[in-house]
Amino acid sequence: MENDCVLMASNEDTEYYYSVGGGVHMGETSEDAIIREVYEETGIKYEIDRLAFIHENFFTENNVE
Repeated sequence: MENDCVLMASNEDTEYYYSVGGGVHMGETSEDAIIREVYEETGIKYEIDRLAFIHENFFTENNVE
């Protein structure tokens, strides 16, 4: 949050907004993963004071075709 705002993303294929995110690398902290993912998806180098929320998904299989 900055100035009472939260960074959300969208794209041309969807009609909704979503939080910026991605996978956490082995040995990487949540904070480091967020900084890396925000930079990868927006090109913005950001600092984190504290985490507001974490949305986790756990996958048990690789669904690659």
